[in-house]
Formats: sequence, structure tokens, C-alpha cells
Amino acid sequence: MEECILCKEIKPLSDSHIIPRSFFQKVKKGVPQLVKLNSDLSVPPKMDNANWNQPLLCAECEHFLNVTYEGSQLAFLRNYKSVTKSHEKLTYRNLNFTKFYLMWLSILWRASESKLREFETVKLSPEINELIRQLIKGETTVMSGVDISDIIKIGLTRILPESGMNENVAKQMLSSPILESSPSGFNFYFMIEGFLIFYIFSPHYSHITPKYFGEIKKSRFLRIPRIAIHKSAHATRFFNQMITIAKTYPQWREVRTAEHNNKKEPF
Repeated sequence: MEECILCKEIKPLSDSHIIPRSFFQKVKKGVPQLVKLNSDLSVPPKMDNANWNQPLLCAECEHFLNVTYEGSQLAFLRNYKSVTKSHEKLTYRNLNFTKFYLMWLSILWRASESKLREFETVKLSPEINELIRQLIKGETTVMSGVDISDIIKIGLTRILPESGMNENVAKQMLSSPILESSPSGFNFYFMIEGFLIFYIFSPHYSHITPKYFGEIKKSRFLRIPRIAIHKSAHATRFFNQMITIAKTYPQWREVRTAEHNNKKEPF
């Protein structure tokens, strides 16, 4: 038995998914493995289960996160009956700001507490981890009169496929968090289910957020920009890296095609 990272009690721990299992089910589409790409070009791609889980939470706290945040908020994100789609953006109605914001914050918090190699760039200070833990447990974004959403801004951008790219392929892309420094703080971003998720840490209220950044705000509405890959510097870097890997290991195109024909390849 070990200490649960949420309730801090010594209990048997469950294999907790750092990124909610529901995302992996969408990305994998019923197949057991994904192609894992490495930022280190000396390491070739390989097939991987990519579950990204480890013992972090007790069963009670795992259930709490699922019921309080993940279940309802992922349903909200995927409920096309509550969203208006235009050429430039997605507009969601009836946003529960606190739950939606904390759902995304809980993913970064678990990544920071994780010892998995995929999340080694996400190392928040013990003080920040403890603050986030208390907010998640207390179902609030406010601590000591300060709203954490003023310091840690979270936003989403919907990435549209470029000409010649299948939209389903864009939606099946997944990355672990990527760290970037900025003059006034630091940022994380990752790809999941066709969305680019941003976390911006800055003590400066006037910190300039990335262009096309759909910030999660205290509002009944959530507006998420829809942009082509080339319009986002972050998305461009991410996709250019994948293209570089594909060119470095061209034999993987044939391997992936063969595995797809055998229904073992998700793409």
C-alpha cells in the first residue's frame, strides 16, 4: 500500500490513467496499440499500448475524479447538440467552468506526479502540486482569495487537417505534454482528439496568450477557434516533428499499412 496523491491516505492504489482512458479509447478505435513516436530521432517508432497509467490514486479517489470531472465534462466536449459550429470557431453552451477547468488541470497535475517517462517534462513544484490537489479535492478554483485560473490559463484550439490530410487522422493524434519557456513564465501543450490543449503559467495578468487560444473562462459559453495547422506555431512544430520522423524512418509507412490491413493498426 502507498499514499494516494489526492486524499493522502495509505491505501491500495489503482492503475490510474494520467490522460483519461476515454481519450485513449477514442484514439485507438478498438485496436490495442498505437504507433509511438519519439522526439529523439535516434530512436525509431514502435508499436506501444500507450495506456500511460501507474498506481497514483486509491479506488475512491479514482471514482471521485471520474464522476466529478471526467465523465460529465468529456460528454460535454463531445456533445454536438450543445455546440454551434462556424468556419472560425466552435461555440459550446452551458459550460460548467469550474468542473471543465479542473478536469484539464487534473490531467497536468497527474502528469506532474507521474514517474512515467512520457511525462518527465511536467515537473511542477511540490507547492503547486499541493495547491492543485486541494483545488481538485475541494471542487473550486479559488484558494485564499486567489483564483488559480488567473495564474494558470487553460485553453483549447481545434486543429483542422491540411489539404490532403484525412480528418480522422488528425483526430487520432496524441502527444504527451511539450514544455516551452516564455519571457514571463512557461507553457505546456499537447494534442488529443483533434484539440491542441494549452497550459500557460504566468504571474503576470497581462501575459499575452497565443493567437487562436480558446481560453476556458468564467462564462456559460466556451469558444474554441478552428484553425488549420499552419496557422498555429505550436501545431506546426508538432506536425513538422512527425513529418521529420516519418522521413527518417520511411520503412514505417509500409509497416503501418500492413498492420492496418490486419486490423492491428489504429490509423
